[in-house]
Amino acid sequence: MYVCLFSVNKMLINNLSEQLKSKEISLLLFPDIRRINELSDDPYCLAMVVDLNNADDSKYNQFMGIKNKIPILFVPCYKQRPLKSPSLMESLVDVIVSNQVTHSNDSNHLIHLSSNVFLDVYGHCIRRNTFNTLLSTNEFKLLYLMARNPGQAFSSHKLIDHLNLPSLSSLYVYIRRIRMKIEDNPKKPKILLCRRGEGYFINT
Repeated sequence: MYVCLFSVNKMLINNLSEQLKSKEISLLLFPDIRRINELSDDPYCLAMVVDLNNADDSKYNQFMGIKNKIPILFVPCYKQRPLKSPSLMESLVDVIVSNQVTHSNDSNHLIHLSSNVFLDVYGHCIRRNTFNTLLSTNEFKLLYLMARNPGQAFSSHKLIDHLNLPSLSSLYVYIRRIRMKIEDNPKKPKILLCRRGEGYFINT
């Protein structure tokens, strides 16, 4: 199993390589961007990590055009804000490792959120009735953290650190977007709840 990294940032390369090595996952550097569709079809490719500082608009659009086969993790502003936070690097690796589990046991790729709502780890989306709704990288990372720990409350500060967000208002934006995708009535949520004084959690 391997991960594709589109970056020339040595700090990112070294940090990610070190983390993946402990999981027995290889890192493929600088693959030809013209091969992205081919690589996304490779069952041994777990994810693509893209340094946005190394991707212009045309390259970004090429990644966004891939049919949602594997997670594509965009790392923003790495030069201005290095991934020195262990929790942020761990969150990247968590998504990659979750896809590794999916490859080894495909029946585990759906996480039950309610009677008709599932988090599709492999598809990086929400399955609701007969519809699939794509999740952004941060939406997926946030929801996956809570979905794999149902009932456990995560404080706002923990979630901000997990996503490396600049402010509390940014977290509220992602919470609202996720609720719009998983709740029947986002204003009266029943799945993604907030427990006063403790934090956000997935209701089971």
